[in-house]
Amino acid sequence: MEFDQKYYTYKFNYYVSFQRKVNSIDVLGMIYDLSDNCDSKLIENSTRNFSNKMTICEIIQLRELLNGTKFILTLNSLLNTTLELSLT
Repeated sequence: MEFDQKYYTYKFNYYVSFQRKVNSIDVLGMIYDLSDNCDSKLIENSTRNFSNKMTICEIIQLRELLNGTKFILTLNSLLNTTLELSLT
């Protein structure tokens, strides 16, 4: 995965865990909170040395990237299963 001009690799279990962590961030709450503390959030994943202080826009971009990647992985798995079934 490439994000913010850096490359990260994950095993699927770690990837899903990281995706859940990012998806659990209350972005809407951050938007409605007018304090300066909610303009950014530190996102960490100790298993892959990912530690970034991200703005709301960056969190949304990361969330979209992670969700899109999971969709592509799921689609690829479904296509492989379908092709295997049609060949047998």
